[in-house]
Amino acid sequence: MKIPKKYKDKIKNKIKAKRKKKRELSEAEHREVKQPSPAKKLKNFAVSAIKHAVNGMPTCTQEEIDERLAVCQGCKWFRGRKCYKCGCACNNNKKFLNKLAWADQECPVGKWGKIEKDETD
Repeated sequence: MKIPKKYKDKIKNKIKAKRKKKRELSEAEHREVKQPSPAKKLKNFAVSAIKHAVNGMPTCTQEEIDERLAVCQGCKWFRGRKCYKCGCACNNNKKFLNKLAWADQECPVGKWGKIEKDETD
């Protein structure tokens, strides 16, 4: 059975409209993600650093850091090398200022949690 041209055009237009709407929603979601203010970032870092110091400053292995980073890279809040939810640096360096390297920290949106370290580690 052959479909008349006017119906084909209607179907194509509906498909185009759905794709356009989906694209607009995706772009709107992308615009919603904003960095926290410098004051909020400072507060978040200070609270995390104090908790980290109180817990004995446990660190992660490079493999654990890489696993956490892979999860972050798939998140809508991750931009460049930062988490736009909390404002923390997220990279694969095993440095003090990298939240991913702190075993006692967890993702602000719950994508990864604390890593329990034994006393013998």
